[in-house]
Amino acid sequence: MLVGTWYSKDSYYDSGVYYDLKYTFDSDGTGTEYWYISYSGKLDDAYDFTWKNVGNGEYLVSYDGYSSYYDEPFYLSGSTLYDDYDITYYKK
Repeated sequence: MLVGTWYSKDSYYDSGVYYDLKYTFDSDGTGTEYWYISYSGKLDDAYDFTWKNVGNGEYLVSYDGYSSYYDEPFYLSGSTLYDDYDITYYKK
């Protein structure tokens, strides 16, 4: 089940900084993406989104204020969630 809080297993590298990512998927089809600086744990940014189930374990995340070009697919397989950037997520 996608609903809940998911944490990145590995850090994501962007613009010279490593980030630990957290996603919350709410049952109403909304959620928030959180970017924490890996070495300090400090929250750097957060983005609201909507999500929908498109079938076969695939979910599409759409970010508020961005065109559909930025829609991001996520894939749920058993208890593992992953994205197109080879980041794996787990629930606590």
